[in-house]
Amino acid sequence: MAGRAVRKGRRLAGKALRRLGVDQDPAQGKRPGPPPSGGVPVDGAITDDRLIADLRRRVAALEQQRQDLSLFRSAVSLGLGQAGNPIPGGISQAGARQHVLSTMKSLGSEAVLARDLEHGRPLDLSVIHMVRSLLAQRQHVRARSIGHSLLNSPETRLLGHAAVGLVAMYQKLYELAEHHFTALDVQTAVRLVPAEWLDFRFRQDPDQACRDVSAHPDATLASDSLRFFVVMLAVRERRDVFAREQFTALVADRGDAPDLEPARLEDYRWMRHWMRLKEIESHGQPDWRDGAVNIGILDYKQPDFLRQSSNIGDYIQTIGALTHVARFQNLGFRGDADVTGTLEVLQKRTNPTFRADLAADTEVNVVRVDRDDTHRNHLPANTWLVAFGWYMHTPFDGSFDFPFADNINPIFISFHVNRREMLTDEAVAYLKEHAPVGCRDWTTVYLLRSLGVPAFFSGCLTTTVSAVFSEADGSTGPAAGRAAGRVGQRVAVVDKGLTPAIKALIPAGATVETITQADPSVGWSGMGDNVEEALELLERYRGFDRIITSRLHCYLPATALGCPVDFTPGRQGDVRFDGLLDMTPGSPALAAIQDGIRSKLEAVYRSILSGAGKDEVYALWRQITAEDVAAAEAHCSRPFTLPEPQFDVGAACETILAGRRDFGAAGVNPEAEGTGEDPAHDTVHVALATDQNLRAEVPVVVQSILSGSSRPVHFWVLTRGLDDAYFSALAETFPETSFTFLPCDEVHYGEIAGMLKHITVSTMDRLLLPLLMPDLDRIIYHDIDAVTVADIAELYATDMTGTPLAGRSSKASWAESGFGNVYRAANRLDAQTASELRRGMHDTMEYDFTTFNAGILVMDLATMRADDFCHRYVGMAGGYGMNDQEILNCYAGRNRTVLDPRWNAVPQQEVAVDPKIIHWAGPAKPWRPEYVVHQDVWDGYVAGFEERAARAGTREVLVGTNVQAGS
Repeated sequence: MAGRAVRKGRRLAGKALRRLGVDQDPAQGKRPGPPPSGGVPVDGAITDDRLIADLRRRVAALEQQRQDLSLFRSAVSLGLGQAGNPIPGGISQAGARQHVLSTMKSLGSEAVLARDLEHGRPLDLSVIHMVRSLLAQRQHVRARSIGHSLLNSPETRLLGHAAVGLVAMYQKLYELAEHHFTALDVQTAVRLVPAEWLDFRFRQDPDQACRDVSAHPDATLASDSLRFFVVMLAVRERRDVFAREQFTALVADRGDAPDLEPARLEDYRWMRHWMRLKEIESHGQPDWRDGAVNIGILDYKQPDFLRQSSNIGDYIQTIGALTHVARFQNLGFRGDADVTGTLEVLQKRTNPTFRADLAADTEVNVVRVDRDDTHRNHLPANTWLVAFGWYMHTPFDGSFDFPFADNINPIFISFHVNRREMLTDEAVAYLKEHAPVGCRDWTTVYLLRSLGVPAFFSGCLTTTVSAVFSEADGSTGPAAGRAAGRVGQRVAVVDKGLTPAIKALIPAGATVETITQADPSVGWSGMGDNVEEALELLERYRGFDRIITSRLHCYLPATALGCPVDFTPGRQGDVRFDGLLDMTPGSPALAAIQDGIRSKLEAVYRSILSGAGKDEVYALWRQITAEDVAAAEAHCSRPFTLPEPQFDVGAACETILAGRRDFGAAGVNPEAEGTGEDPAHDTVHVALATDQNLRAEVPVVVQSILSGSSRPVHFWVLTRGLDDAYFSALAETFPETSFTFLPCDEVHYGEIAGMLKHITVSTMDRLLLPLLMPDLDRIIYHDIDAVTVADIAELYATDMTGTPLAGRSSKASWAESGFGNVYRAANRLDAQTASELRRGMHDTMEYDFTTFNAGILVMDLATMRADDFCHRYVGMAGGYGMNDQEILNCYAGRNRTVLDPRWNAVPQQEVAVDPKIIHWAGPAKPWRPEYVVHQDVWDGYVAGFEERAARAGTREVLVGTNVQAGS
């Protein structure tokens, strides 16, 4: 066994070694550099500088591959328990394994291309297959580099558009995808990237997309996979007539055996079932009676099989909700027997403690309502729905079906939402109209309150399932009586692996059973079957002495039934759990949730079932929740104080200033050059932050800024790991300008969990700029992975309109939400700190705001000093683990000047048209071997710096031994 593993490892290592002989992409040698005056270059001849830069880049690639090979051999040895081939210095064993796995994935993706070509597949389809393989391994940087490289040559440009458009769709950069996909004709697009192109067309214009499909059936419907994908897209965009026509034709042609991948066959079968359900439901229920009260019961079916519920825990929620209807003993239920039978079972099971009667016998039309797809349900007018749970899933990655359909009268309780894209203006208005909203957790209270929606903490409906069990108070169940002082306990581990940490929670001698609440069969089963299974599971839980789980809808109902539970979620600070942790059987906190939900829903259901009108019911709802809303308001508005910095900010700044080094012609005093009070005429002040790892890139950035500036520039360089020799060499290389170097090596911000892997901690030092420059009112902060190709004096003169910062809005959908940053940071924290962070930010900032990319900023230092920014906000680093960009966004929120995107053009995320600053944000950098857009611009400034350094004799000091730097 070990011998086979060694041989396999050596074969893979040999493949890595052979990579060293791979020829350079010819396109790499044809990219011209920028003109000496700056700006984006035009086509021109190959220069010696360009070839030198390419050579350096190849050397860097060779060195990286050598390191990959060494790491791989070491990892193989470690995996087999061998002592040889030690890990190179500075890299942990875990880090080595992770690095080697990434390298092996890359090799596997490259093998896809070779194998396809070997088997006779056309080159363009083989390249697209490799790009897909890279994306499947989450290597979008390499995939994008391949696409951008293909764009350089006329012969491969269409293939490049297809590849980059494919990556853009993967990253949900739809505007970028539009730019590249519109360059393709229908036949080319459908041949190379059919699914992504159709996806884009349906998002862009669904009606035109339907016409395109009908006009080009030979291309767009060329395979069963495409035919079914068109159906899914049409369903997603609610073009249901077109979808049904296309699906009916596909079923007529293929029946139960379409030519689909195995993963798609389940979706196909479900779509057939779902369309039959919709057809049946469209006629209503023959057993419904006019004059009966319409009560909606929440279900979780939708056309996307993968996005509908496969978790039986959702039906435990449903049981919790149904207990509040089933408690009324003189109700008669009409409708689908699957649903009415469920209610009748629960009605009979209701513990006598909770049974109630209405003033008169009453009939109820039971209406099944799909949480994620109410507009496709057949709903009678005035259908009352207790709306609870997590909101919500979208079919096929489309839009949210919220607000609910018009015929629904919602009562929101045990409600959770945290998705910005769901909370449209229309959705917020709908929530306000039907408020107050009872929230399952405090996070949802904070969020809705900040949007002006009256809200209160209700807790979770699953805590009320005990109403249909014999020991209704949850304190005297079988588990509670059996567990005390007994050897040989039964322990259930629910949806958790038996890791050492989990095993440590299991008593000695215990019998362990593993259970999962997730099963695809849940999606196929009707509500009645799922509720029956959920009841059986709850009965099973009652027989255990202890349960260990990370499932909220196991922990809470099992606790309510009297079973001790170790709740072990992956993140204690998760947004979903605020206010729900540390519950124990019979505890006051648990009882308060149960009593609150039961009393409110008994009152509101009694009113509804007695025939009250909408206005009367909602007036009652507002009345019985008024005290809870007031209590929530008091809780949310408590004073909020940001954490103190983990170091003495003032003393740290004094230490930095004590090491200050100034350089410039004739000993120029930077403060005398202008303070920024007159930015249209003063010297331009630019801050850079770097460490020893970026020592060779700094002069390239300086070269770019000086190449186009119409006014003098003074550079303030925040440094770590650099010395006087470097400072002097940089000043000698650029004698026409002046520098102030501020060593920040002694500043430690605490553990910064939010620091990105490709970011240096030196960027944190810019948070101290207002105090480090007490006499300066304005400065530009400029990242090292960016070059200025215009006159930076223009940027310096930006009208700040009284705001502290000017920055461009984030482009990527995953980075747009300001509160998304807050939530991500909170998820990394302990429960109490996370809750306080979310509460405080929601109380002090308007929800939501679009973030800015902090790589290029104009900073009003005077305003920041007036706000005491350094003392008030720097502590968010150590206290919350936030990085500098997250902190700056929390500080400014909406109070910023929006920069023209050309001043911070990010070519990986957009088409940079006439950029003024090109910023290679993210892990792909222009000095690395992988190709990036506008890499030639960077190389042109490298050439300018190299020429200067050669004259000054400073290159060796500035570049050091980093072979990648400046290339």
